[in-house]
Amino acid sequence: MRQQWSEWVVEGLTRHLPRHRIADYFAVKDALLGGAGHRHAIAAENGDCVGLATASLRGYDHGEFLYIETLLVSEKHHGTFLTQQLISELFGGVVKDLGDFPDLVAMKTYNARTYVLMSAFAGPESKALLYPRIDGTPSDHAARTTARALAEALGSGRDFDSGSGVVTGGGGEVPADFWPDFPASRDQRVNTYFQRELTPHDRLLCFIDSSRPEAKKSIRTRLGI
Repeated sequence: MRQQWSEWVVEGLTRHLPRHRIADYFAVKDALLGGAGHRHAIAAENGDCVGLATASLRGYDHGEFLYIETLLVSEKHHGTFLTQQLISELFGGVVKDLGDFPDLVAMKTYNARTYVLMSAFAGPESKALLYPRIDGTPSDHAARTTARALAEALGSGRDFDSGSGVVTGGGGEVPADFWPDFPASRDQRVNTYFQRELTPHDRLLCFIDSSRPEAKKSIRTRLGI
């Protein structure tokens, strides 16, 4: 059944992300389908897979964090409610397993849209901390220390700049042309940061510290879980 599910995911995403090298992507990231602790895919009305999110718990110096390994959504559904639904259902499974929202959620990305999506869960009302800050205000010492610890846990410490959040060469074996165009968001400030600081080979390490009870409550309410 797992093999059939994996084939369904790859076939659907290949069809609905035709300008991306989906087969090559999963060839170097096969653990995303078979080994991720949490996986959720979403289907279109015709039954095709049009979205995938995977995550795993990882250990670091101060405990555990949830690492978002991939978030792929069909080109047709970019900017639609489907992405929110996909994330809500993924985290619904995480919260069910853990009993609460995780204290720390991290990911590496080249996608400006993904950063904007993550930042939406760290608004002033949520009391959650977002790293890195790209509004011109340096991230504080504690956030940079946490970021360095996460980079080490992910095997990226040597290539990581805690000031910018950039992991040089952080894309690993994923083809540099996986994104045929820069995945721009609607926030030009974010786009400018990504285009200035990263090449297609690099990734931005970002995280949300949601360890405060009010942060967990706010994020769970926003996700509907």
